[in-house]
This record gives sequence, structure tokens and C-alpha cells, in this order.
Amino acid sequence: MSRERNWLTLAEAVHKITGKPALRFAISKRGHIERGYFADVVVFDPQEVNSRATYENPAVPPVGIRHVFRNGAVV
Repeated sequence: MSRERNWLTLAEAVHKITGKPALRFAISKRGHIERGYFADVVVFDPQEVNSRATYENPAVPPVGIRHVFRNGAVV
């Protein structure tokens, strides 16, 4: 919905769900792609990424996610 309504830029949205929480909760070496940080990366299609989950069915995986890496390893 945010994408369709232009509430945030892509960069603002990514920061809001990565760097901002890492700073707020003092989670060190997370939230940025930087030397010395953990390699947590999600590769996604910004035009397609979306959640299909509902309150009735919360475990439905999202669409548009191509790859997920946690600590540099594929998950």
C-alpha cells in the first residue's frame, strides 16, 4: 500500500525496517551494509514485493523475495 500511495521512497522504507530498528534497539553490526557488519541481505523486486499474509492465515510467504542471506549464508 505504501508503494502505491508513495508514502515513502524505497530508501526510506528500507531504512525504516532495517537501520532504524537496529539503531533504536542498539543492535550492533546490523541494519547497514558495511564492512565489519553481519551480512543480512534480502534481494527483492521492488515492484513485486508484497505480503499475502492475513490475520486468518499469517504463515503465507511473501511474493517478490528472490534471495535471503543471514550472516552471509543463504536461508
